[in-house]
Amino acid sequence: MTPALVLAAHGTRSVAGERALAALAGAARKARPGSRVELAYLEISSPLLADVLPAVAGPVVVVPLLLAGGYHAHIDLPEVIAARRPDALVAGWLGPHRLLTSALARKLGQAGLRPGDAVV
Repeated sequence: MTPALVLAAHGTRSVAGERALAALAGAARKARPGSRVELAYLEISSPLLADVLPAVAGPVVVVPLLLAGGYHAHIDLPEVIAARRPDALVAGWLGPHRLLTSALARKLGQAGLRPGDAVV
Protein backbone atom coordinates (compact mmCIF):
# COMPACT_ATOMS: atom_id res chain seq x y z
CA MET A 1 0.00 0.00 0.00
CA THR A 2 1.35 3.43 -0.93
CA PRO A 3 1.75 5.59 2.16
CA ALA A 4 -0.22 8.78 2.51
CA LEU A 5 1.82 11.97 2.70
CA VAL A 6 0.99 14.46 5.42
CA LEU A 7 2.67 17.79 4.77
CA ALA A 8 3.27 19.40 8.16
CA ALA A 9 3.65 23.19 8.14
CA HIS A 10 4.13 25.60 11.02
CA GLY A 11 0.89 27.55 10.49
CA THR A 12 0.27 31.18 9.64
CA ARG A 13 -2.21 33.99 10.12
CA SER A 14 -1.52 35.08 6.53
CA VAL A 15 -4.17 34.17 3.96
CA ALA A 16 -1.50 34.42 1.26
CA GLY A 17 0.72 32.06 3.23
CA GLU A 18 -2.08 29.52 3.57
CA ARG A 19 -2.78 29.79 -0.17
CA ALA A 20 0.90 29.18 -0.95
CA LEU A 21 0.93 26.07 1.23
CA ALA A 22 -2.32 24.83 -0.32
CA ALA A 23 -0.74 25.30 -3.76
CA LEU A 24 2.29 23.29 -2.63
CA ALA A 25 0.00 20.50 -1.42
CA GLY A 26 -1.82 20.63 -4.76
CA ALA A 27 1.48 20.29 -6.62
CA ALA A 28 2.37 17.28 -4.45
CA ARG A 29 -1.00 15.68 -5.28
CA LYS A 30 -0.41 16.27 -8.98
CA ALA A 31 3.08 14.75 -8.74
CA ARG A 32 1.71 11.67 -6.92
CA PRO A 33 -1.53 10.76 -8.70
CA GLY A 34 -3.53 8.21 -6.77
CA SER A 35 -1.76 9.00 -3.50
CA ARG A 36 -3.39 10.71 -0.56
CA VAL A 37 -1.71 14.01 0.26
CA GLU A 38 -2.89 16.03 3.26
CA LEU A 39 -1.78 19.45 4.49
CA ALA A 40 -1.77 20.00 8.24
CA TYR A 41 -0.38 22.58 10.65
CA LEU A 42 1.45 22.43 13.97
CA GLU A 43 -0.35 25.54 15.24
CA ILE A 44 -2.33 28.66 14.28
CA SER A 45 -3.93 27.33 11.06
CA SER A 46 -6.24 24.40 10.58
CA PRO A 47 -6.47 21.53 10.22
CA LEU A 48 -4.04 20.73 12.99
CA LEU A 49 -1.56 17.91 12.52
CA ALA A 50 -2.79 16.41 15.80
CA ASP A 51 -6.25 16.01 14.23
CA VAL A 52 -5.17 14.90 10.75
CA LEU A 53 -2.75 12.12 11.73
CA PRO A 54 -5.26 9.82 13.45
CA ALA A 55 -7.75 10.36 10.61
CA VAL A 56 -5.39 8.96 7.95
CA ALA A 57 -5.73 5.20 7.57
CA GLY A 58 -2.81 2.99 6.62
CA PRO A 59 0.85 3.88 6.36
CA VAL A 60 1.75 7.55 6.55
CA VAL A 61 4.84 9.65 5.93
CA VAL A 62 4.99 13.07 7.57
CA VAL A 63 6.87 15.63 5.48
CA PRO A 64 7.89 18.64 7.60
CA LEU A 65 7.55 21.85 5.59
CA LEU A 66 10.17 23.44 7.81
CA LEU A 67 13.35 25.10 6.59
CA ALA A 68 15.55 24.24 9.55
CA GLY A 69 15.84 21.89 12.48
CA GLY A 70 14.55 24.28 15.12
CA TYR A 71 12.08 23.87 17.98
CA HIS A 72 9.18 22.71 15.81
CA ALA A 73 11.33 20.08 14.09
CA HIS A 74 12.96 18.75 17.26
CA ILE A 75 10.21 19.19 19.88
CA ASP A 76 6.69 19.97 18.61
CA LEU A 77 6.58 17.66 15.59
CA PRO A 78 7.98 14.56 17.36
CA GLU A 79 5.61 15.10 20.31
CA VAL A 80 2.53 15.25 18.07
CA ILE A 81 3.63 12.20 16.08
CA ALA A 82 4.43 10.18 19.22
CA ALA A 83 1.02 11.00 20.69
CA ARG A 84 -1.12 10.65 17.56
CA ARG A 85 0.68 8.37 15.05
CA PRO A 86 3.77 6.71 16.52
CA ASP A 87 3.92 4.38 13.50
CA ALA A 88 4.39 7.30 11.07
CA LEU A 89 7.62 7.69 9.15
CA VAL A 90 9.06 11.20 9.19
CA ALA A 91 11.03 12.78 6.34
CA GLY A 92 13.72 15.36 7.06
CA TRP A 93 12.98 19.06 7.07
CA LEU A 94 13.53 20.98 3.84
CA GLY A 95 16.81 22.78 4.33
CA PRO A 96 19.52 23.40 3.84
CA HIS A 97 19.29 21.92 0.36
CA ARG A 98 20.94 23.04 -2.85
CA LEU A 99 17.57 23.50 -4.55
CA LEU A 100 16.49 25.91 -1.80
CA THR A 101 19.77 27.83 -1.91
CA SER A 102 19.50 28.07 -5.70
CA ALA A 103 15.94 29.38 -5.40
CA LEU A 104 17.08 31.87 -2.75
CA ALA A 105 19.91 33.12 -4.96
CA ARG A 106 17.50 33.51 -7.89
CA LYS A 107 14.97 35.43 -5.75
CA LEU A 108 17.69 37.71 -4.39
CA GLY A 109 18.86 38.42 -7.94
CA GLN A 110 15.30 39.21 -9.00
CA ALA A 111 15.09 41.62 -6.06
CA GLY A 112 18.16 43.47 -7.35
CA LEU A 113 20.94 41.97 -5.24
CA ARG A 114 24.31 42.24 -6.96
CA PRO A 115 27.47 40.20 -6.40
CA GLY A 116 29.26 41.64 -3.38
CA ASP A 117 26.07 42.98 -1.74
CA ALA A 118 25.55 41.94 1.86
CA VAL A 119 22.58 39.76 2.79
CA VAL A 120 21.30 40.10 6.34
